Amino acid sequence: MPRCHRRHAASILVATLLLCAAAGVPAKTPSVKACLANAAKGGEPLPVVVYSDAHGLWGGTTISLGADGAYRRDRVDPRGPSERTEAVVDASRHRALAALLVELKAWKQQVRERRAIPDESRAGLTLRCGDAEARIWEWYNDLGRNQRIARVRDALQALEAPEGP
Repeated sequence: MPRCHRRHAASILVATLLLCAAAGVPAKTPSVKACLANAAKGGEPLPVVVYSDAHGLWGGTTISLGADGAYRRDRVDPRGPSERTEAVVDASRHRALAALLVELKAWKQQVRERRAIPDESRAGLTLRCGDAEARIWEWYNDLGRNQRIARVRDALQALEAPEGP
């Protein structure tokens, strides 16, 4: 590209960034960490949280909580009937889950990649907050020992029950 065209393109880029800044358009998407911390303190948006240990052969559970509070749990049993539960979760309970995600630093992958042993599967967690997304996983058989993704799963399952007095 000729030098004069590069200068022109750079000028257009600078002008666009200045216009976006003047219009209040954020220059950078907040991280999952920042978005979760904001949600836990009462800000918006609330996170989308999806837990899944579903396996094509053995079935499993998938739990999702939408930013709007829509809750859904699907349990698939390859030997019998599947089960679905749906509910609506209020914002205060959703924010408590966001606080747990911040406490656990749930946006950080902690388990290292390695080859799976026979019949070993993963449980995963997907977090979407605003435009940011993070995905982490652990070996299913290690969930109890690690007490990280398992705590999120248990907290999600507890959202099925109506909040007590």
